[in-house]
Amino acid sequence: MVEHWALTGELPESFGFSKPVLTSNWEKGFETLITKNPEHRLSAAEMCVAKQIAAFGAVHNSFPEQPIDNFIAARCGATTNNTRIMSLSFENGTEPEIAWGSKQPEITAWASKHLASFSSADIGIAALNQGGTLRFVLIVSKRTVDLQPMAFVHEGSVVIRGVSNMPNTASVGASVTRGEFGFASCERDSRISFPEFAFTCPVEPKDSFVYVDFWVGREGRVLGNNAARVMVAGATPPQEYVIPAIRRAVALSVAGQEVPSSE
Repeated sequence: MVEHWALTGELPESFGFSKPVLTSNWEKGFETLITKNPEHRLSAAEMCVAKQIAAFGAVHNSFPEQPIDNFIAARCGATTNNTRIMSLSFENGTEPEIAWGSKQPEITAWASKHLASFSSADIGIAALNQGGTLRFVLIVSKRTVDLQPMAFVHEGSVVIRGVSNMPNTASVGASVTRGEFGFASCERDSRISFPEFAFTCPVEPKDSFVYVDFWVGREGRVLGNNAARVMVAGATPPQEYVIPAIRRAVALSVAGQEVPSSE
C-alpha cells in the first residue's frame, strides 16, 4: 500500500484536451501511428499521465493502485475515466530514440494491437530508462465526452461544459465529492439540449480539491456509462497523493495491523 506519492516535473494548471509539444523523433513517430485513426488523438494530459505512471513504475515496479491512478489522471488534466495502461520493456535497454530506430516494428505492433480496441481515444506515451531497463508506457482512454478546457482552481462553485460523443444521448449526470465520504449533485442547465451539456457544481471551501464525475445514458437504456472525471481545487492544485485516513485504516485492519489512534 503506497500512502504518499509526489508527482514530478511541470504539471498543468487546467484540465481538458490540448495538443502536446513533441520534441523527439520517437514521439513524432508514435503520433503518426496514432493518427492513422482520425478518431484518435495524442493528448498533452495523457502524455503527462504516461510520464507519471512510468515514474511510479520505476520506483515500485508496478502500476499504481486505482486511487493513485485516479489522482494522477485528474491532476494531469485528463478528463476520461475509462483508461487502459500498457507497458513494453526491453532489458539492457538504451535510450528511447535508439530503441525506436532499432525495434520500431516490435513497438509499432505492440501499440497497434492496443489502439485497435478503441474507436475514439485520447492517448499518451512515455519512455523511461531505469536500471538498464527501458520501459514504454502507453495510455489509451476512451473519449465518451469532450469537456471544455478550464483552470483547476475555482471558489464556491464551478460551471463545466461539454458534449457527449455517445450516439443517441438521452441523459447526462454529474456529481461532486465532499470530504472523504460525501458527495453532492451538480445542477444541469436545462436550456442546453443534448448532446451538449453544462453543469454547476458546488465546491466546499474546506476541501483542498474535489472530483467531479460525469455519466452518460443512451436512449432506451436504463443504466448509464461512466464518462469523465476531473479535479477542481479551491486553491493551489495538489502535487502529492496522500492516502485518505479511512482507506489507510481499512487497509491496516484487513492486514491485521493496529490502526493508530487519532487522539
